[in-house]
Order: sequence, then structure tokens, then C-alpha cells
Amino acid sequence: IPSELLKFAFETLAKKDGINEADFLYSESSWQVLINYYSTFCDESSFIDFFWSYRNLYKPLFKIAEIARGLPKVKLIHSISTGYAGILGSGASVISDTPFLLTEHGIYTKERKIDLIQASWIKESEQSLGKNLNTEMGFIRRMWISFFEQIGRTTYQEADKIISLYDGNRQRQIKDGAAPEKAFVVPNGIKTVRFIEALEQRPKQIPPVVGLIGRVVPIKDIKTFIRAIKEAQSILPEVEGWIIGPYEEDPQYYKECELLVGSLDLQNSVKFLGMQDITKILPKLGIVALTSISEAQPLVLLEAMAAGVPVLASDVGSCREIIEGGTDEDKALGKAGEVVSIASPSETAQQISNMLTNEQAWLEYQKSGLDRVQKFYDESHMFARYDKLYKDTMAWPE
Repeated sequence: IPSELLKFAFETLAKKDGINEADFLYSESSWQVLINYYSTFCDESSFIDFFWSYRNLYKPLFKIAEIARGLPKVKLIHSISTGYAGILGSGASVISDTPFLLTEHGIYTKERKIDLIQASWIKESEQSLGKNLNTEMGFIRRMWISFFEQIGRTTYQEADKIISLYDGNRQRQIKDGAAPEKAFVVPNGIKTVRFIEALEQRPKQIPPVVGLIGRVVPIKDIKTFIRAIKEAQSILPEVEGWIIGPYEEDPQYYKECELLVGSLDLQNSVKFLGMQDITKILPKLGIVALTSISEAQPLVLLEAMAAGVPVLASDVGSCREIIEGGTDEDKALGKAGEVVSIASPSETAQQISNMLTNEQAWLEYQKSGLDRVQKFYDESHMFARYDKLYKDTMAWPE
């Protein structure tokens, strides 16, 4: 969307003498736009489904424009995603001529696309081939995805600086429309001093316990973790798997995981511990594992490293960079653990066995992890980078 058009929209939407919500909802001209759009582009979906999708997509823009006009005068606007938050920041920026900074932890457009592809509330014809990233989608689903792609591009266009957590996401932002000269990487940091006591409390022996710290939801692929523990027991019979995190978000998936534990006869080996004090649980673990199918920059790996626990993760997001290093200086510190393929119980099990039975390698992973997190991922580094970004962006374009 050209900046001039975006500015016009945010200055006139939800105004009595502009384009008000009543016109959008009830006017004859709005109805005609709807009919023409449906007749031209929609090939298989019912008009009712199209009608409500159209309204649900665009109606929030009226409230967003109203909010943007009512914001107090500030020196900088900072959005933490694209989507509606990004378009709010973009609109507020153009109508007030205020510098605009965007930070994405995950790539919102990509994550939203995954959600929409899997969404059961979007009705499609029986010809749909399935719910994955390569499926032939119906018009309504494509319309939702296209909408969020468009406002993502608009947010990239209006942002003065665009921040991601690691270079892989920066490259994705550029592919999705971000100008390379605007795109920067600022990794998240943690308060490493918080884990000093956990490090001091580590036992001399390596506990034969693998901890997965995260929500019990499909994107964390808890089932691969459970299957990996079962396979690892063929080499290390005493190994246990602790799943540490909330399980209320997706009760159906949690139930499926419980059933899998039962079917593999792992009731005494795999434990769902719910929420725990991470500083108290980390000294009891020999490895922290992450079997997710999607991540950005998982802080749990950094927290484990700060507490002296080697890590094992699937090759997603910045996991490889965290474990093996990003720059040459970082890589020179050595590996803080191992990286495995996505959804690979056998490979995960093999690495669990290797890491827990080789004390010398385990100690090397521990040292590398401690060195890396203290040198590159302490929160003080993150704060300093954002302080400079804020000052530089507020001075933009001088």
C-alpha cells in the first residue's frame, strides 16, 4: 500500500465525515464492492462464508485507525509484530510523522499462515487436498493469508528499522519484502546471574534425566520426545524424560501424549511436571531437549546453558546458532550440545544416549554453553543494542 494511501485511510477511517463503520457495514456502495469482489474472484466458497470473512478481516481496521489517531505524541513507535499490531504502528507512524521500529521474534506472517492452513473454522470444498503448507487452498483461506501477507509488507515498508532474533529470520523478512538496509539482528538475552545458584547446585554425576521445557502443544512435538525416550532406553535403561511446562492449552493433544506414554509403557519414565521453578529443576537434568517443529530463538536453551546443562534441539529457528555458534568468534567456543533433524525420534534418542554416557564430551558441551551464553547472550548486550537502536531511529533520517 503506498504511504499516501495508508495515510489517507488512517486519517479518514471511523470518522463521521470520512469512511465510517456504518458505511462499511450497511451502505449500498459497500455492498456493491462486496458483490463485485465475490463475483470476480471467488470460485467455490459460499457467499455467506465470504461475507463474514470479508467483514471479520477489515472491520478491525476501523478501530485500529481510531486508536492510531488517539495515541499521545511520542518520539518513537515500536511494534512487536506485523499483523494488526504492525499496521497500527505503520498507520500511527504515517499520520504523525513519527519514527517506527519493528521487532519480530517469530515471523508473524509465516506463523499466521501455518495457523490459517490448519484452521478448521475455515470451510472449504471437498476437493481440498489437506492442511499443509503445499496444499491447494480454497479462496477463503487464501484471502485470509493474502490479507496478513499484505499488511506484513506494508509494515516492512513503513518501518525505519526491522529487527529479528537471528539471521535466518532476517533473510525471511527480506524475502517477504523488507529492505535489506533496514533489517538488523538483535538476539534476545537472559539474566545469566539468575542461574548462578542453579549452576552451583549441580551434582557431580550426570543425572540420567532429559528435560523438555515448554508447552504441551503440537508445535513443540512432544510425541517425538516421548518416542525418543523409549528408544534411548534400549541403550540407557534408566533414562527418564521430564516434560516441564503447562499442559492446559491443548487438552486433546495432552491426552494424546498421555496415551502415547501408556502405549509405550513409559508411565514410570516419562513425567508431566507442569509449571516448575526453572532454577530449581535445571540442576536435576542431564540434558535439556527441544523437539519443536518451529522456533524463533528459544530462551530455554540459553537458560539451560547458563545453568550448566548441555542442550539438544531440532534444527529449527536459531537453535543451531545457539548450540554451535553464529560468527566465527562464536563457533570457536565449541558446541554446547547437539542438533538433530525435525521429527526424528531415532536420531534424538541416539544423541541422548551419546551425551549422557560420554562424560568428557558432556563437560565440554557444558563449558562451551557457559562461555557462549555469558559472552553473547547476557541481557546487558541486548539492552545496549536496543538503546542504540532507539537513539538512532529517533534521529532518523538526520
